[in-house]
Amino acid sequence: AGVAAVSRALADADTSGVAHSPAISRAWLAGNDSALANYDAVAASLALARATFATIDGPDGQRAHGRVNVERDWAFVADLMVAPSCRRQGLGRTMMAALTAWAAEEGASVLLLQVVSDNEPALALYDSLGFEHHHAYRYLVPPPTKP
Repeated sequence: AGVAAVSRALADADTSGVAHSPAISRAWLAGNDSALANYDAVAASLALARATFATIDGPDGQRAHGRVNVERDWAFVADLMVAPSCRRQGLGRTMMAALTAWAAEEGASVLLLQVVSDNEPALALYDSLGFEHHHAYRYLVPPPTKP
């Protein structure tokens, strides 16, 4: 999707409650026990030159987070997550607006994203913003060990 078109679709979103950081932190990974257990490796793999790690916090902790990194004029959105107790409140839309605005400020003109294929609410949001399915990933994992 084009950054300008997505920005227009999100023009009414209030992003004043979104905080940005240029680097990942343990706080940004709140709720992701696997990533926290491997923090050094995760932080090293996400040490991106032009990126923002955004959060929306509430009185009970992190409500949503997401990240975007820019390479040339391409912006890549990933790890957009809304806490289960905070879903259906427009926070995914707000986070997308904040990430898209940041990418536009960095000079991006093309926006792409990664989403889990069975995340229907996210897919509906991205469809409403003009994104189209391009391809799918497959993850190979070792077979379960026998007891």
